Amino acid sequence: MLRKCLLWLAVVLPSAWKRVYYRSLFGWKIGKGTRIGWSFLDADNVTIGDNVHIGHFNFFKNVQSIEIGDKTWISNFNTFSGAYHRDEQWVSTIRIGLRCMIMSRHLFDLGGGIEIGNDVTIAGRESHLWTHTMIYENGLARLVAKPLRLSDGCYIGARSTILFCELPIGTLVGAGSVVTKTFEASEGILMLAGNPATIKRVYTRESPSISSDAQNRPL
Repeated sequence: MLRKCLLWLAVVLPSAWKRVYYRSLFGWKIGKGTRIGWSFLDADNVTIGDNVHIGHFNFFKNVQSIEIGDKTWISNFNTFSGAYHRDEQWVSTIRIGLRCMIMSRHLFDLGGGIEIGNDVTIAGRESHLWTHTMIYENGLARLVAKPLRLSDGCYIGARSTILFCELPIGTLVGAGSVVTKTFEASEGILMLAGNPATIKRVYTRESPSISSDAQNRPL
């Protein structure tokens, strides 16, 4: 209870004070030039790189581990929610790479763990990323956790739903799409769209690694 109170107190502190507060009281690693607005962070372990921006009214709850790379931007009103219990299946972790851009009002279910590569954009608002599902065994229903991974250079359009899968480097997901399975790409960059999402186009891969401007290709 005391820990929760201390975490809520941090929400209203100026950003410069907040970095010192988190480091000294909780042992979190907060990089230089990082700014955290009126957001609530509740996690066992936190590592945030340099020059990261976390805007106002973001809500991290029941998280085991938060890792955010340098120069990543998280806008406002995003929810990052872990599982209420911890075991090998329900890891409740999020790892965000370098130079990512996450806009507003998105939902991240962290129960099975989310890994986001470098230079990823989650655009617009109201996309949902899910890492658990319901299965039936011997006539009984139970929840199971499944991880989700967005590789480097992915672009997720507004109001998309991504379900416990893996997307390859540079994948473009059109607005309003529902991605229900893992896709693989060996010869190009995929554009996915629809419900359920299918491959609509394959762009020529210009190089083995996707630069940060890959996310700006037209949808």
